[in-house]
Amino acid sequence: MEINGIVPAIASTFKENGEFDYESYTNLLRTLAKGGVHGVCLFAIAGEYYKLNEDEEKKLIEITVD
Repeated sequence: MEINGIVPAIASTFKENGEFDYESYTNLLRTLAKGGVHGVCLFAIAGEYYKLNEDEEKKLIEITVD
């Protein structure tokens, strides 16, 4: 599989209380899409994936694919 184009590693968005901020994450995805990215890289070093539980990871995948 060859990946071409702009495919940034996206940062995870958290609220001040430490919960994942799904609304901000969705807004970030929309902004990137409007900016012309060709895809995104989830769970990269910038994503702080280690702070997420399995349910949160699944939800992020669902939101991103949608």
